[in-house]
Parts: sequence; C-alpha cells; structure tokens
Amino acid sequence: MSARELISVTVAMCLGLAAISGVGGAFYVCRVRSGDCLESWKAAGAGALAAAGLGGTLLAQLDGRKRDPEDPQQDQQP
Repeated sequence: MSARELISVTVAMCLGLAAISGVGGAFYVCRVRSGDCLESWKAAGAGALAAAGLGGTLLAQLDGRKRDPEDPQQDQQP
C-alpha cells in the first residue's frame, strides 16, 4: 500500500468515525435530555459538514502543488 493510499484510507476512517460518533452523541442527548434534542442534531450536522470539508481539503491537497519554474514566489514558500 502506497503512502497516498494509506493517507486516503486514514482520512476516510476518521470521517466515518466522526459521523458515527456525532450521530451517537445526538441520540444520547435526545434520550437523556429531550429538551436539547434539536440543538444536538444541529451540532452533529455542523460537525459532520466540517469534517467532510476538512477531509475533502486534505484529500485534494494530497498530491501537492506542482512547481512552476517561472514563479519566484514558490521558492519562498516552505
């Protein structure tokens, strides 16, 4: 398994874990405190969207940017 595949699998597993724990947390809050049920589902949805956005960004940046030899600004970036 290459490093790229390993990172992709790890990011996918983290996203899955975030989704499962978010839904589980919302179910638990609804069961224990029914007055906070809507707020817990809002938080779970916001967390899932944030995790998906971060995961998509990480996977998109996995290949990295190719260097342009004519761009002097790339030499200054770490």
